[in-house]
Amino acid sequence: MVYRIVTRQSALAMRQTQMVVDALTQVWPDFQCQIMPMKTSIDDTELPISTFGGKQSFVKELEEVLLSGFADMAIHSLKDMAVTLPQGLVLPAFLPRKEPRDVLITQDFSGLSSLPKGAIVATSSLRRSAQIMHGRRDLQIVPCRGNVDTRLKKLQRGDYDALILAGAGLERLGLEHLIGEYLPVEDMLPACGQGVIAVECRRADRVLVDKLSQINHLETSRASFVERKVVDILGGHCQMPLAVYAQYQEGRLWVRACLGYADGSELIQVSCYLHGEGMDQEIATLESMCQDLLDRGGAEVLHAYN
Repeated sequence: MVYRIVTRQSALAMRQTQMVVDALTQVWPDFQCQIMPMKTSIDDTELPISTFGGKQSFVKELEEVLLSGFADMAIHSLKDMAVTLPQGLVLPAFLPRKEPRDVLITQDFSGLSSLPKGAIVATSSLRRSAQIMHGRRDLQIVPCRGNVDTRLKKLQRGDYDALILAGAGLERLGLEHLIGEYLPVEDMLPACGQGVIAVECRRADRVLVDKLSQINHLETSRASFVERKVVDILGGHCQMPLAVYAQYQEGRLWVRACLGYADGSELIQVSCYLHGEGMDQEIATLESMCQDLLDRGGAEVLHAYN
């Protein structure tokens, strides 16, 4: 059988799809596939992503192809996905998370701290804006759209002084030489699922689900579940200045979340440890952490962006 794989047609999406194909070929030597690059309806516009319902709009069109039966699996950047999947779809495989951090790219400065007062920083992420502006209220944040190449060209022609992108995407494209600074997670907490490649298919395709589970990276899968559970508890979405990151430390999962206003006027940070005490207890711990965030002003922030 030749499995049909739908993905966005960007260079990054195609590279990530090939990574999944390579992983499957390692455990499934006779695996055959047809890659189906797809241009989504919002790929050719520079209007704000919020106009179309956020980054999840990229994913929605691929999921519709899956549900229609015209494709067997879809490859996604997990950070673009809604925390609730359409009925009938599952995520049986997560590739190992590589670089979760955001990075700064600039032609004239060494890093974020060296940017002069009034420097223009490009990012369409409210999460990034909230964290940058909290520490550097003197900077100007401007939105940017387009694939990685388009954004880099805008930087080169002087549209802005610095650009912030996800480090994983640049590394997968072989562009890490352009990175001026990896922003520490202590200063720039990543988005939920950042750096994770997810494979989605129909729940009813049991043979495929079983095969995909063979390339699932358990630590990445668990951390991704926890991050997505935090977003779910808070009722968050990708058009919200919310960051969540779960990281293994000596066998425990350290979960951090922050939420704030995009102008940096307030940034609320919380954390907790999960010790592998069972799903029910871990969810209760996450709920307690989220309640702490809400009690400290997070409820007002969430209301402002809903």
